[in-house]
Amino acid sequence: MAAGGDFPQFDYYVELLRRRLAERQQAEDNGGGSGEIVRLEVGGGSPFQEFTTDELLAEQQPDEWLIPGVLLRHEPGVICGPGKCLKSSIAVDLGGALATGGKFLGEFAATRSFRVGFVSGTSKRRALTDLAHRWGESHEEKPQLVWSLTGDDLTEAKSLQHLRQWIARHQLEVVLIDPQQLFSLPKRAQATQLQTLVRCCLQSGATPIVCCETRKQIRPRAMDVADMASAACDGFARQWLLLNRRQTYQPGSGEHRLWLTIGGDAGQDGLWGVDVRVGDFERRAWTTTVRDACSLRDEAAAHEVESLHQRLESKVRLAFTNLAGGKITKTKVRDQCGMNGVKFAAAWDRLVAAGKIKLAPGSTGASLYPEYQWIESVEPKIEPVRSEASVAATKNNNAVQSDRGSKETTAAPTDRTAEKTNAVRSDRAAEKTKVPQPDRAAEKTKPVRSTQPRQENKCGPVPNPEPQRGGAKAAQG
Repeated sequence: MAAGGDFPQFDYYVELLRRRLAERQQAEDNGGGSGEIVRLEVGGGSPFQEFTTDELLAEQQPDEWLIPGVLLRHEPGVICGPGKCLKSSIAVDLGGALATGGKFLGEFAATRSFRVGFVSGTSKRRALTDLAHRWGESHEEKPQLVWSLTGDDLTEAKSLQHLRQWIARHQLEVVLIDPQQLFSLPKRAQATQLQTLVRCCLQSGATPIVCCETRKQIRPRAMDVADMASAACDGFARQWLLLNRRQTYQPGSGEHRLWLTIGGDAGQDGLWGVDVRVGDFERRAWTTTVRDACSLRDEAAAHEVESLHQRLESKVRLAFTNLAGGKITKTKVRDQCGMNGVKFAAAWDRLVAAGKIKLAPGSTGASLYPEYQWIESVEPKIEPVRSEASVAATKNNNAVQSDRGSKETTAAPTDRTAEKTNAVRSDRAAEKTKVPQPDRAAEKTKPVRSTQPRQENKCGPVPNPEPQRGGAKAAQG
């Protein structure tokens, strides 16, 4: 046997050697043996395991399922998908179902209850606590998992030794691994470390199920095995749960619509839609509904159409933004969008019907080149959530202000009456004391005539006292 310490399949080779020796001994007892010595290398010779077809079929053990048609025992499995598609949440639901002997996602029943452990980083403690709490409230029982959180490298010799001891101490049959700290590593380094973790679990007698993230984002659609090529688990996964979104998540809705693809070397295969309701920040929840893929075909087609409409609308809106400050006609918008006539006409008519495109002020549809404008929808104003104490304080303040306002309103007529009376008295006093001022300008321009009769003297008639125009020069003339 090759030196080096642990040999995980030693018992298997010993049993195989005993069986072949027993068969050879029986053949010799029957007289048909040649008496040659049978020798089987169990580690030091060839690295290959050699079997005949009969031996290979005889050694095949019956399948032992964790969840029939979904997951097998003693086969490494993965929960794989792009980022932020509820992989950790689905892993907690799977662990809770296996530990209690319940149903995974409320649909796939476990064969019995298993001893399950969950390994992750300390940075996810809060999230995992919230998940376990919500799962327990939804199923009216706590998920009987054994948790192990660490901030160290899981593949260090010390961590691996602790992992073996932890599995042996709790006699774990299934170990769920969510290695968040490994996702930032390059793909090759991440794959090497994940294989080390999987090998450690298998040698300890536990079935490993690893959460693994794809290296690229995938648009909303059902995943297949080819999508695992960008993940670090492609080299060791023998069964898989592939998760991706059916629809883009709408913030604030608390509803996630996912695709779940199940597959494996044992022939398990299937596609389902999963609706997950997680609630809001005030009332968290965990409710799952599994839907048949056939019933989602119309939904998928409608979603594809809606996605196309949103992309075209984004192009049209961007065209209006780029053309801002000038005359925006339909022809200019179409040229700016770069779409063909059929797509643009359908998108334009749809946006006009929705009220997002309207004629610009001063433009009419009867003109040769009417101008248009983009109408942004007004988002409803969301009032902040206020506590009961704050609401009560506001009511008290409003009541105090209302009392003050009523008092001021009651006193106002008296003050206004007094003001009017004082104003009238002031006007009358001013009229009495007002002395009419002579009009100086009129006096200058109006001739002054004497009221006395004209008198004649010896020198002739008395001259008119009216000054002559022209001043001194006129007098001299």
